Amino acid sequence: MRKLIYKIAVMLVIALVSVSCGYDEYVSDEVVGMRLEGFDNAGKIPQAIESGRCSGQSYMLWVSFVIKDYGDVAELSNPMVALRFITLTDFDESHPAGSDVTEFFDMYPIRPEISASDYDTYEYEPVRFAIPSHNSPIGVVYQEGAYFMLMKSPAEERECRFATDVEFSDGKILSAQCQAVTLY
Repeated sequence: MRKLIYKIAVMLVIALVSVSCGYDEYVSDEVVGMRLEGFDNAGKIPQAIESGRCSGQSYMLWVSFVIKDYGDVAELSNPMVALRFITLTDFDESHPAGSDVTEFFDMYPIRPEISASDYDTYEYEPVRFAIPSHNSPIGVVYQEGAYFMLMKSPAEERECRFATDVEFSDGKILSAQCQAVTLY
């Protein structure tokens, strides 16, 4: 009987150790916040915009997430079903403030924080994110977020400011805004 109790105790200890030593960067459940920041992609790697000005051809947005318990990855019980970019200023005559301009942004293939040598040797981790929809929800979100390149510049120089809304299957919506930037 003692041997049986001993074997069960050893198996329980092994099970507990294996669970606690698992891939601990995953947290189950929720995104509790997000950030939206503008970057200038004119150089070899994207840089934060410090001057308040950027070429419309090199402007990009970074959407990053705050995950409960400070994890790097969240497996969502309520998948992400929509991501929208909204202009907070008049983008052009057809897109006044408040317009959905999601169609003007496209995924950017690398993370800005990679080093130039990583970029040269293609030893970087690709972005693991796509624009979600009700037909293609996203059930896993990475804290590093995703990068979106502006594919259509305003016809003339103007100050622009954007917001993003992310919708989850339970109806929860998170929003973030970036700083204004003059696009030329």
